Amino acid sequence: MKQSELPHVSFARADVTMARELRGLAEACAGDLTRRFGNGHWSGVRTLETIRRGVKTREVWVAQENGKIVGTFTLEPKKPGFISRRNFTNPQETYLWLVSLFVHPARQGQGVGRACISEMRRVALAKGARWIRWDAYSAPAGAAAFCEKCGANRIDETSIRGVGLAIFEISAGPA
Repeated sequence: MKQSELPHVSFARADVTMARELRGLAEACAGDLTRRFGNGHWSGVRTLETIRRGVKTREVWVAQENGKIVGTFTLEPKKPGFISRRNFTNPQETYLWLVSLFVHPARQGQGVGRACISEMRRVALAKGARWIRWDAYSAPAGAAAFCEKCGANRIDETSIRGVGLAIFEISAGPA
């Protein structure tokens, strides 16, 4: 899917008034993955208070269509401590870490996720970051295949408490 073929969604920073709708989106995604793949780390949903706190302290963005949130992503300026920088391309360059990405199950496969990746790149560049990096479950319930389809490079794999993770990065510059 080319940039010109992405769905028309608008992006905005989330605020605390969106917390319930963000939790509903997370519940829909967790429920869908649990129905398809069984219980796993993807089955839990953060509390409303945790979501409100995250909106206040992190870069939480929403993808909206006709006033409804159809996707969201969260960025922060540092990686989790368990991720090694050794395989990063130019590890000394600035990056943003993608903490989470949700697309409503009814809108998956329609370009909303790609539009979120495109917006992340715009946000990263505006903040002076050269890269966006993240981890994704490498299990069938994970988004590793989606990440690769979006042009992200799988740069490492690890396992944390028995959960397989693929580590990705994508340049914040134009695709």
